Amino acid sequence: MKVSSPVGTFLFTFDKIRLHGSRITVHGHMGAWPSEIEVGIEDVPKTAWLALGAVTLVSALAVSRRRATSR
Repeated sequence: MKVSSPVGTFLFTFDKIRLHGSRITVHGHMGAWPSEIEVGIEDVPKTAWLALGAVTLVSALAVSRRRATSR
């Protein structure tokens, strides 16, 4: 995953994922710095809508491509 910031774009490398109650913490490195991302239950609706949107877009593109090749 890439992280963009005002000082540049850095790769985020995942090291481990931990579950703490209703929160998920992803530990890794962003560039040379140890980093962590914490996701809570309040973040799930946004993430779910983004995932649903991505699935819908990919499905629509696949259907469109099939229709174009079957003509």
